[in-house]
Amino acid sequence: MELRQKLAKKGMDMLLKMVFVDNFVHADLHPGNILVQGAEHVADTPEDQTSVVDLFDTLILEVQPSSSPLRLVLLDAGIVAELQSSDLENFRAVFTAVVLGQGERVAELILHHSRANQCKDVERFKAEMAELVMKARSNTVALGKVSCLSQIVEWVNFNLNA
Repeated sequence: MELRQKLAKKGMDMLLKMVFVDNFVHADLHPGNILVQGAEHVADTPEDQTSVVDLFDTLILEVQPSSSPLRLVLLDAGIVAELQSSDLENFRAVFTAVVLGQGERVAELILHHSRANQCKDVERFKAEMAELVMKARSNTVALGKVSCLSQIVEWVNFNLNA
């Protein structure tokens, strides 16, 4: 597996565990707050093991075995949150709908649970969300999926806060 794919997989594994297992949300997670360590020594291994280490406001995801472990270090974890059970269930429902390719359902869930819903064209929002979700699911590169999901978030923010 190439480095970009390893990083994408480990990053997604970390994010999913952080939210769905630990109910932990890093409130300022962007590329500038993710440090990659050990990438120059990454070798292809059949099955890497991962562990997460919490050091106050820095989280370290360690991938082993490796002579120099590949690490994703999350910086600036001073602003974090736990989701309330209802918010966590809503997030799970949206995530599940994305995974299942149910773009219109994603739009319905977002519209239903949005506190500041000012969407002017609900049918267009649903159709474009369905298109974005299908684009995310059809992209075979994991980093492309993350990029497309970022587009979904931007589209939601634009339409709900118009």
